[in-house]
Amino acid sequence: MIIQQVHDDFKMPIYTTAGAAAFDIFAVETKLLMPGEHYDLMLGFSAEIPDGFMGILAPRSGTGSKGIVLRNTIGFLDSDFRDEWQARIVIREGSEPIQMTTGKRFLQCAIVPITKP
Repeated sequence: MIIQQVHDDFKMPIYTTAGAAAFDIFAVETKLLMPGEHYDLMLGFSAEIPDGFMGILAPRSGTGSKGIVLRNTIGFLDSDFRDEWQARIVIREGSEPIQMTTGKRFLQCAIVPITKP
């Protein structure tokens, strides 16, 4: 998969273990995220997902348990999408504020094959 940096503070997504099913995505900005608030966070890169595959974007389990959820519940990325990736998130009501810092892992993406019947 070809990944193109579009933000100065971009950090290349990584698979953190040999058995990881998804790669981790890092924040490119520092921001205090407040419960009940909605945010559009740019992820600092664009990517070319190979034909026949798609990306599934979701919060990492550690960030999800602290209250970060995607506003559309899950992100699907098509193989022909070429713009900068972004996450539209909300911090669940009743959660503590979350300090997002540049370089912090907070999302993950699995690249999976697709079939069309």
